Amino acid sequence: MLADLAWPILSILAAIFSCGCLLTSQFFKEGGQYLVLMSRIFTLFAFIPILFFIPWPTDYRFYGAVIITGILVGYADTNMMNLTAKYGGGVVSRVLPLVILMTFVFWLMIKPSQIFDYLERPLQSLLTLLTLSGCVFFSSNMRHCAVSFDALKKMIPTLICFALNMALAKYAFGYSSFHSGVYYYILVQTATVIPIMILLGTTSKKPFLKIDIKKLSQRNILASGLLVSIFWILSMISKNYANTLTPNPSYVAALTMTVPVWMIVIYRIIDHKDQTDAKSGIGLMICTIFLTLLTIKT
Repeated sequence: MLADLAWPILSILAAIFSCGCLLTSQFFKEGGQYLVLMSRIFTLFAFIPILFFIPWPTDYRFYGAVIITGILVGYADTNMMNLTAKYGGGVVSRVLPLVILMTFVFWLMIKPSQIFDYLERPLQSLLTLLTLSGCVFFSSNMRHCAVSFDALKKMIPTLICFALNMALAKYAFGYSSFHSGVYYYILVQTATVIPIMILLGTTSKKPFLKIDIKKLSQRNILASGLLVSIFWILSMISKNYANTLTPNPSYVAALTMTVPVWMIVIYRIIDHKDQTDAKSGIGLMICTIFLTLLTIKT
């Protein structure tokens, strides 16, 4: 039973550490493209020493999957910044939870044998699917922003990329040892994302994408990039271990969507007012607890 609780606890930790990234961005108010690139540069240097301590995964499928996730994340993160600038963070945050159900479907496409596992327990599987749907509903209602069809249509490629990323990460961990997959996933993906961000940032004329390489040496960008890197590394290590242990990556996606709930808690502690719907947050937490209970083996 304790082993079954490992992935939910790690997923929640990943969500809490993600709050650190958001708070850093909120405090420093630097461009998102600079935070992403600078944090990944710090991450790359921080993870180079693992080459001397943790053996490389030997299966080429691990690297193929991780490199693809790097390309997907590089595109999706950039596109999400674009859409956030155009439609606002509230609209984007209402659409993002659809990643949960997409991840569930993509994982079954990658590992169709798990369909038979669900068919053997129809009632439990139905409850699991309903609970995942509840996570999507309550996550989407954390903020009351109108979502236009145009915004939803333009978000679909980003949602697909994020969902595929979760499913491919789970696939990659199946072709690596327990610890090496977690850490080399971060290293290989980071090495893939950095050149993509630089290419997009130096060729784009859009202000929320454009990167001035000289600005990377500014004190605020260095400080904020370092903090984001620390929180992102902690979040990714937690999420990667959770994704390695979970039966389906959509479960991890559901629990990592609790970030707004933990932001409510943090804002209450520091006495900061926020428009997030607390009732939806409670509903989301109830769903995630129920999801955890459904996955515990008896």
